[in-house]
Amino acid sequence: MKKNLLSLSMLVSLSLASIVSQAATTTVTGGTVNFLGTIVNAACSVNSHSTNQSVQLGQVRSARMDTVGNTSNGVGFNIVLDDCDTSVSGTAAISFSGVTTSSNNTALQLSSSSASGNATGVGIQILDKSGTPLALDGTAWSAAHTLINGTNTLPFQARYITTSLPVSPGVANSIANFNVQYI
Repeated sequence: MKKNLLSLSMLVSLSLASIVSQAATTTVTGGTVNFLGTIVNAACSVNSHSTNQSVQLGQVRSARMDTVGNTSNGVGFNIVLDDCDTSVSGTAAISFSGVTTSSNNTALQLSSSSASGNATGVGIQILDKSGTPLALDGTAWSAAHTLINGTNTLPFQARYITTSLPVSPGVANSIANFNVQYI
């Protein structure tokens, strides 16, 4: 009897294990992975963290921007070039392009924001390592940076500039694209 009971227990256990192992497999769609990049024939490659970055300009009081030409403090940002080979090129320069204000080709126009009101009367300037505001038409190049083999960090600054009066508070964002020229 004990032997039959033990055999019956084992049979039930194996049957349950068989049922569990035959449970249906479910597959669901997970999403998409986009792989982005380019192969370049140039002295360096642009670091992936530099290709799509955000520069936080912070809060600036509108009272500080009460005269056309007034600027906020500059906020530094970098464009990093990797794997540079100085036998290909010895220097690099950057140009920026974007929609500029009607009164100043060195000031980016602020982007529209549907979430809340936009600031008016200000734009955003980009300065190269010499502190010179760059024309944002894609053809004005920054001061040349002498390259070294390996990784190079090119420093820039961004700041607000008063372009017209009155200045009103609100969201003050903009976008610029950049190109690298090897000389």
